[in-house]
Amino acid sequence: MQLTVNKGRFILVVSLLAVVLVVLFIALGWRPAEKEKTVFREKVPTLFSGQKAPPLNFVGGAVSFPSEMETYSMADRPLSETEAISAAASFGFSNSPREIEDKVDGKILFWDLPTETLQIRLKQKVLKYAVKNFSVEKRNPPTLSEAQGLAREFLESRGLFSNLSFKGQLEYLKGLATSARIVRLDESEGVKVSLTYKLSGLPLFDEFLGPDPVSAVLGNEGRVVSLSYLFFREADLKSEGKVAILSLSEARELLSNGEGVAAGALSADPERAGPVKADSPLGSVFLSYFHSVKTSTVQPVFVFEGLSTRAILPAAKKP
Repeated sequence: MQLTVNKGRFILVVSLLAVVLVVLFIALGWRPAEKEKTVFREKVPTLFSGQKAPPLNFVGGAVSFPSEMETYSMADRPLSETEAISAAASFGFSNSPREIEDKVDGKILFWDLPTETLQIRLKQKVLKYAVKNFSVEKRNPPTLSEAQGLAREFLESRGLFSNLSFKGQLEYLKGLATSARIVRLDESEGVKVSLTYKLSGLPLFDEFLGPDPVSAVLGNEGRVVSLSYLFFREADLKSEGKVAILSLSEARELLSNGEGVAAGALSADPERAGPVKADSPLGSVFLSYFHSVKTSTVQPVFVFEGLSTRAILPAAKKP
């Protein structure tokens, strides 16, 4: 018996089968490539002075860094007014605050008593406390261990010491209201102690408060006369995976090409610091986590420091 095949129908069936096979292949075997995470390098905001650093020279020795580090996004959750009022009450401010609403900085609450002031920035989660019209005693300032003990007692009494670590340094000050740094102990009117939060053992660098997210200034007699404090919630962080980290030689090349971010001259008040100078050699470098509410990220950065300058360079390699 001779089999008769309709040529047109045969071509149609074969075409339909081919289409079905292609659809199945796509559905079962093919997945669109995940969009590469472009966290961090291009999202680092300019710090403090609003200026990019000029080409800078790192003259320090060899330093080894990890090949990759965790990166984080951060919940955009400012302090609530309830939290701020509770914090203010722990300092003895029971009156209603004065409020300022800024389009960029968000809501800022102010308390003002005859002897003390308090400011809390809800968006930045930053508290600043200061004593008014204090007298300076001409006596030896507290030692590092004494100052750290007094600062810890002050913070603990206000419920603010959680997850903090002291930095092993003591700054001698002349003019406590302006926190001018000095070297000579016999000129000291007080001292500054610094604390930081840590992620994976690395210190936190805050976009608003700089490398000292928490710092206390004490008079020679040991009284805390001012405090800068960042409310940092590790629970607000979400891991975005690990990124490859630049080697020191790669970081030095980028720094010398002007890729750094100006963090201003070293100052007790980084917001008022001047720009980095091109002829300022940098002798030390360390890794830190940069905390930014502007970009809602916590990301690894290199912090380069010299005698009078500081510059920051994103540590993640470009995709």
